[in-house]
Amino acid sequence: MKSGSKKRIKQKGRMVEPEPFFPIPKFIAIQLSMVPDKERDKRTRDRIIAASKRRFMEQGIQRTKIEEIVYDLGMSKRTFYRFFKNKTDLLEAVVAEIFSMLFPKLFSIFSNDEQATVKLKRYHNFLVEELFRQVSLEFIADLEVEAPFLWKEIYQTRMILLQKMRSVIEEGQKSGQLRTDVDAGVVTGLIISIINQVGTPRGLVSLGLQPSILADYLFKMFFEGLLRRDNMEERL
Repeated sequence: MKSGSKKRIKQKGRMVEPEPFFPIPKFIAIQLSMVPDKERDKRTRDRIIAASKRRFMEQGIQRTKIEEIVYDLGMSKRTFYRFFKNKTDLLEAVVAEIFSMLFPKLFSIFSNDEQATVKLKRYHNFLVEELFRQVSLEFIADLEVEAPFLWKEIYQTRMILLQKMRSVIEEGQKSGQLRTDVDAGVVTGLIISIINQVGTPRGLVSLGLQPSILADYLFKMFFEGLLRRDNMEERL
């Protein structure tokens, strides 16, 4: 099966789509449904999101003012409020834009027929080189405070992804690529515990640790520890 392709399932004489790889957070579905039909309005909305994203990443959410965004765009507040009710609404759109671009890549990593070690390496590269390059520590630190409902949905999605990673580890153990003397559930539980303590906005800020660095440390520590000695060339 090609990377990212979907298999249709025959059920009681009819073809049905399989269950989604993981549920798309509600705020993303809502924001995608609000994209204007007119191309000109869509371009304007996209410009606002892009300018806001730059501001949010550079100086955080709390310090970013709507006045600064419209100034950057040479736009009136009246035009801004045609597309967004307030800064929280805008923040939802920014986060939705980031994740809606990344979900297809996540799907392709976990749903293809590649070896488990390849999937784990691709997931590591995705986190370090793509996802966490789009978000700053200032942005993450403010997100939990400014939009706790968004952070909660992102957290739940992250937990689902970690469970997917457990399945990949179990695949690697069954195929003989990864050590079998280490329980996949325990490894995943340890990673979740570390993320819950260190991978929170407060934890990252207190250590001055960028999310990409934490992801790199975790993957090298756990992934290389899971490799069989005769498979060490698979190191990250």
